[in-house]
Amino acid sequence: MSEPLDQAITAIKTGDRDTGRLLLTRLTEAEPANEKAWLWLTQTTDSPTDRIIYLQHVLEINPNNVVAQQGLARLLAGETTRPTQIPVGAWQVEPPPNQFRLAVLIFLALGLPGCIVLGIAGYLLSYAFNYDLSQWLQYVR
Repeated sequence: MSEPLDQAITAIKTGDRDTGRLLLTRLTEAEPANEKAWLWLTQTTDSPTDRIIYLQHVLEINPNNVVAQQGLARLLAGETTRPTQIPVGAWQVEPPPNQFRLAVLIFLALGLPGCIVLGIAGYLLSYAFNYDLSQWLQYVR
């Protein structure tokens, strides 16, 4: 986290919402895509209109932000109380699984050991038949 964001969060948590709002406003002007700053701005005002605007900014940056979605839904439903605290890590969203990476992991977990076992078995069989695979092939047929 950035230092201004840390200072703003500390100010908000200690009850100094005006300082928190000032720091976060400066931060959002410098970094308009700072999702965390917009989310924390909701903690600095009692105005439902301002909080709706801040949450809409969060959702413009990250449409999958669950905290912003829930907060906006509550505000639009007429709830005016703000949550007492934003959950830690609430702005983080799990990325969708990478299908290619999953396929590679499955291959390594299942396919590679299978290839190793078949290779060892082939080596042992060839050694058992003195490297003459024609004898082994007659058993397979």
